[in-house]
Amino acid sequence: MSTSTERRSILAVDDVEHVFALLEQLRVGFVLVDADRCVMHMTLQARALLGRRRRGTEAEVIFGHERFEELWQAVAAAKSARISGWREWNVRALDGEEVACAVCGVPVDFERGRRGMLVAVEDVSAEASLHQKYRRMLDEQREIAQHLQHQIAVRLREHEDDIAQFAELLQIAPMIFSAFESEAATALELCARPLPPQPEGRVEAIDERLRALHTLKGNARSLGLHFIGGRAHAAEDMLAALRRRYRDEQAQELAELLVDLERAVKRAGVIRKRLGETTHERATGLDLAQYEALVGVQELVERAERELLQVPLAHDDAARAARERAVGLLREAGARLEDEARVPLEPLFEYLKVVAVDAAKGVHAVCPELSFSGGSLGVTPSAYRALQSALPHLVRNAVVHGIESDEERLALGKPAAGTVSLSAQRDQAVVRLWLRDDGRGLPIDKLRARGAGAAADPAALMFASGVSTAEGVTQTAGRGVGAPSAKEAIEAVGGSIEVRSDEHVGLELAISLPQ
Repeated sequence: MSTSTERRSILAVDDVEHVFALLEQLRVGFVLVDADRCVMHMTLQARALLGRRRRGTEAEVIFGHERFEELWQAVAAAKSARISGWREWNVRALDGEEVACAVCGVPVDFERGRRGMLVAVEDVSAEASLHQKYRRMLDEQREIAQHLQHQIAVRLREHEDDIAQFAELLQIAPMIFSAFESEAATALELCARPLPPQPEGRVEAIDERLRALHTLKGNARSLGLHFIGGRAHAAEDMLAALRRRYRDEQAQELAELLVDLERAVKRAGVIRKRLGETTHERATGLDLAQYEALVGVQELVERAERELLQVPLAHDDAARAARERAVGLLREAGARLEDEARVPLEPLFEYLKVVAVDAAKGVHAVCPELSFSGGSLGVTPSAYRALQSALPHLVRNAVVHGIESDEERLALGKPAAGTVSLSAQRDQAVVRLWLRDDGRGLPIDKLRARGAGAAADPAALMFASGVSTAEGVTQTAGRGVGAPSAKEAIEAVGGSIEVRSDEHVGLELAISLPQ
């Protein structure tokens, strides 16, 4: 044994060899590593755990280079026989399998002041497996708790401040809220229909319902009806889960969410009555009740036309001619109603300002500057409904996706506040609108990377279903259904959207609608 003061507190190799017989009786395996980092001796327990190793095997082969180096340095710096502290490692056995082990080291002095190490190795595979199971159980419990919290939030009635909510609604033209109720009823009717039993048709049906709910959610939030928006978002989540994997219990839960959403929409109707909307008059001289009556008659005319066109006529030329005359009369009646009930765009533009401000919250420190012109232009109710459905999606996209962050804009030499403009004008029998922003332009590479395809046409990339540039799903973005919903609404009335993009300069959407 060493006689120096420093060495008395360090195990010498002779000490270890003297007690190896005792170590063999313990349940822990020991490996003696010499000053050259090679295995000098292994107890029976260590051999059973790691496999029989020849004398002179490099310890790093067993323990791994980086981990062993860390342990070696810790032991080399020790000034006493105190153990290095237990570490949990996956140690490679002789058969190549990795074994979960607890490992610690004690310094051992060899001749001529050279230092080795006594390594204790304990198999903790059972404990590690138990720990992993425990962690999985905790994760499962956490997921269950989060799910329960989500369901509670969905089902609990949100007690918003009615006075503040009414004040916000009063700033919006009553006609907007009337259109919202109509769209909400249509969306709920669609979502209540049973999903197709076959998987190939189910995905398309779910996507159609996702677009309808996304529109309902966005318009509800913009109107201040967050108790509707939250419920619509929960129904979206469930639909998205069903799209990934259909399960009967989730379909039943979706049905319950839709019932709750329908109750919320009816509650909004009660709010509307309290506002006394029918006392407001539009610029056309029609009050809201008269306008809704005209729109209702027009919808009946359109429905009668569709049903008449579906009546089978076999080969009777007279019946075919009679049906064509009837359809022509219905279309003429519908056109006259359209002319009588032309709607100015101004109320919709005012609504879109609220949409933009709401979308900017939590995204931009400074709300983008908003510019709207052409609001006095009157359009047909069908065109108005299409725009009322499409434009909120497109305005939100401009604010959330188009306008860069304040830091990005300043780095590009742009003003911190972005700009969003909307203008409208009539061109003979067509109404044209231009929605422009001075943002980053269409991120073509990002859209392609996320599955929008390799098309060169910017419109094909922008309106690809299920593709979003958002980093995650939020209350306002992330599902990739807003832009496709807007395109669908415009094209449903014979309109079109053209996309013009310029990187770091901005995006322009040119909308054309027949009148």
